[in-house]
Amino acid sequence: MLARNARVEEDLVDQLFNSSEKRLARTLLLLAHYGARGDPQKVLPKVSQEMLAEMIGTRGRGSIFS
Repeated sequence: MLARNARVEEDLVDQLFNSSEKRLARTLLLLAHYGARGDPQKVLPKVSQEMLAEMIGTRGRGSIFS
């Protein structure tokens, strides 16, 4: 539970102070488990632009990936 609270806090700070590009980079690193013990995953699960936009908080403003 403590780890979950820390992650929520990190997400809030990320949303408030970082650009959408930095939030996208952080989200992709988290999806790849970068920095975790062992090797990072080399293949990411299939994720649509809409899912990524929702994860980084840009939903409703159009696609930043175009």
